[in-house]
Amino acid sequence: MNDVLLSPNELTADQLDLQTLKQQLTLFGEQQKTAFLNHVSVNDLVYARSDYMDALLARLWQHYDFDHHPSLSLIAVGGYGRRELHPLSDIDLLILSEGCIDKTYQQKISEFVTLLWDLKLEVGHSVRTLTECMDVGMDDLTVATNLQEARLLCGSERIYHELKNRIHSEQFWPSEKFFKAKVKEQTDRHARYHDTAYNLEPDIKSSPGGLRDIHTLSWIARRHFGATSFVK
Repeated sequence: MNDVLLSPNELTADQLDLQTLKQQLTLFGEQQKTAFLNHVSVNDLVYARSDYMDALLARLWQHYDFDHHPSLSLIAVGGYGRRELHPLSDIDLLILSEGCIDKTYQQKISEFVTLLWDLKLEVGHSVRTLTECMDVGMDDLTVATNLQEARLLCGSERIYHELKNRIHSEQFWPSEKFFKAKVKEQTDRHARYHDTAYNLEPDIKSSPGGLRDIHTLSWIARRHFGATSFVK
């Protein structure tokens, strides 16, 4: 195959092999590096990386015939759900089903995820039913937070919207409870960094005043006000 970067939508079934996909990801990485050195906006590069991964995952979803499943959705969560995908960011995915998945599709899901790992992508994934999502989310603040930022990539819109309706219901982490839990989480995190941002080598993500504090503000604003951006 020529060293030409193609849109994932242009890749034929024969081109969805491991070697070709690795080559395409390498070409995309080189394109992004060149753009960065040419002073292209970092915001644009981050969103472009997210959009490229969206397209690649959608093409593979189609290739594995998941698009013919009536109640299966592929959903981006966490930072990827926010379209904040940096070169070393985790690609957090939720494969959501209405009910139990039959063995044929379980095998296909295993092959799909294995291919992503073989491509050396930093994929974090979970396969859950709607009920499982709610049960795990009620017990795990991190899961509940990630679900707030769920974004449909492909698959059943009906199942995705049912998930969003349940997440935004008052029964799922009421605003006051969520606020108190996130503040405690922040306090505990700051304590691990000695409550100071003035370390010799500060962690720009998790130290006091770091990116995670900005995320915490956005999560609380989203839960209480439904805000999806700090921009008016």
